[in-house]
Amino acid sequence: FSEMAAQDLNLKRNPFYNRNAGLAMFGKSFFRNNPDNVYQDSVSSVVIVDSYIKNKKTGKAEFIGTGAGVILKPVKGSHTLSEKGYEYFVLTNWHVIDGAQYIRLCFKPEGRTVTTDCKDTGGAFAELFNYSIEKDLALLTFVSKKKFKGIEFEDYDNIKVGEQVHAIGHPKNLLWSYSKGIISQIRDNYN
Repeated sequence: FSEMAAQDLNLKRNPFYNRNAGLAMFGKSFFRNNPDNVYQDSVSSVVIVDSYIKNKKTGKAEFIGTGAGVILKPVKGSHTLSEKGYEYFVLTNWHVIDGAQYIRLCFKPEGRTVTTDCKDTGGAFAELFNYSIEKDLALLTFVSKKKFKGIEFEDYDNIKVGEQVHAIGHPKNLLWSYSKGIISQIRDNYN
């Protein structure tokens, strides 16, 4: 990843191809204190996750898909600062990065702008930290000079049927789209 970043590769995202460019789901804890501003309070922690492979013939990176990811709130609210910047984790789906050799994150631009090519917001390269194919989850790590608030997990025992949930994602390349719904049921042993 660092080698790729050093080469300053010209990575382009195909706006018409997404790998089920998923939704980042937020539970009650994200809007408990301010339910009217859940989007404004959370959108900066939602990223675009672009996946690339290296073309064996040309040596250039080729786009293979995109999806959504959520920057996780640093533990105990502290930010770990390395010599390169602040270290963060991003939770996404395994199918978004499955087969990728390079992973790039794009951050939402300030204001009402919803399009980005990563250059205008200082995108970052990410590395795979851990994953579960069975649960379709992947944990990525990245470093940035920018501070992100991040999203924290809700305690599973606090989740109740009928509660509102909020989603921010990139379905059909409609970047940083917002919707909400309700928890229809809790199925502990659902397969």
